[in-house]
Amino acid sequence: MKAKILKGMGKEFAKDIGYVVGQAAMKGIGYPIFGALSHNLKSRLEDKLGDKWFKSEDATIVNMLVNLVAYPAAAAIPTYHATHDVRTAIAIIGGFALALAEATFRNDYYSRAYPASLLGKMASLPFDYVTWLYDRAKRKVEEEK
Repeated sequence: MKAKILKGMGKEFAKDIGYVVGQAAMKGIGYPIFGALSHNLKSRLEDKLGDKWFKSEDATIVNMLVNLVAYPAAAAIPTYHATHDVRTAIAIIGGFALALAEATFRNDYYSRAYPASLLGKMASLPFDYVTWLYDRAKRKVEEEK
């Protein structure tokens, strides 16, 4: 009897641990990546996964903060390997300025939506186009009824 209770408790504990680890992985790995995607794609993810697993606003903010480090690093590493001089510092400043300008645009331009970063928009553009076509066809079918 005790073995069955302990076995059941072990399953529940494993399920809870899996839930916590899955949520932490989604927020730690997924937010910086998914936060760059278009608002359309993020809102669909939020609808499918729910608020506990994905929040569009939080993902956008995390992505903007990650970009403040990633853009200067992406600019500095190839510059440093090619030149080994002051141009590396200029590349770091340029990358940081680009990330800051993008964060300012994303924060101010759309007050009701959470827009994509430039790279995220390019990555999610095919999906946005297909969903736009699907929604358009769905509206036409509904209008014909």
